[in-house]
Amino acid sequence: MPLQFPSFDHVPLRNPPLSEVVCQVRFPLILQLQVNVPSEFQDRIFSRFPILEIEHPIQLDRGIQASTSTGKMPSVYRFFDEHRASSVSISANFFAITTTQYSGWTSFASDFRLAAQSVFDIYKLSVLNRIGLRYVNTLTTENTQSEEFASVMEFIRPELTTTYRLTEITEYVGLTRLMTDHQGGKFSLISGVIQEEEDPQPSFVLDFDHFQEGERVLSVEALIEICDKFHSTIYNAFRWAIVPERLHIFE
Repeated sequence: MPLQFPSFDHVPLRNPPLSEVVCQVRFPLILQLQVNVPSEFQDRIFSRFPILEIEHPIQLDRGIQASTSTGKMPSVYRFFDEHRASSVSISANFFAITTTQYSGWTSFASDFRLAAQSVFDIYKLSVLNRIGLRYVNTLTTENTQSEEFASVMEFIRPELTTTYRLTEITEYVGLTRLMTDHQGGKFSLISGVIQEEEDPQPSFVLDFDHFQEGERVLSVEALIEICDKFHSTIYNAFRWAIVPERLHIFE
C-alpha cells in the first residue's frame, strides 16, 4: 500500500537525533576499479576528503571453516574528511557517502554530488543497479533530555511504540520493519528498542531507508533529483514519527 505521510515544512534542527546518514549507489562490476587503485578519483575529492583507509574483505567458505578463504572480495577505499565525521567509499561495484555529523541536506547533497560527478566522469558510469538513501535516528535519554527511557518513548507516535508500553514487560529489545512501494521504489521503516553494551539505558531507533532497484541510465543531475525526492519522503516520515510537541527538544 502506498505511503500517505503528510507534507511538513522543513524545520532546521541544531541537535537532530541522527546517528548516521548514508547514500549508496550500486552499479555493475567495473574491472578498472577491481584491478587498479582509484587514484584519479582520490585526486578529485582530496581537498574535501584527504584521509584514506583501505579495506581488503575476504570471502569466507561457510561450509568448512570460518578461516578458509574462497577468494578475495573487491577492496573498499574510504576517504574521510579531516574530522572523520564524513566519508566517501568506493569499490568495484558501488560508491557511497556517509556522515555521523549531519549538518543538513544541502551540505550532504554537495558531498554526494562531488563523489557522483567524479565517478561518472572517470568511469563513464551510465547503468545503475540500486540507489538508496538511509537516515538512522537514535533517540536516547541524553538527546531527548529525559531522565528515564520510558520518557524517550513519549517522543514517538504511539502507533510505533504500543508493544513496548506493555506493563507486563519490564525489559524489551526488538525491532520491527515495515516496507511499502513508493515513487517507483521501496520505502522501509525499521523501528524499535536497542541496547548497546556500553550504555546502561536502551535507545529507540527510527531507521528510514528509501531505495530503487533495477538497471537504468542516468545523469548526475537525474541521480541528485532522485535522492532529493528520497530525502523529502524520509523527512516527512521522520516528522510524522515524532510527536509534534516534542520536536523543539532537537532545535
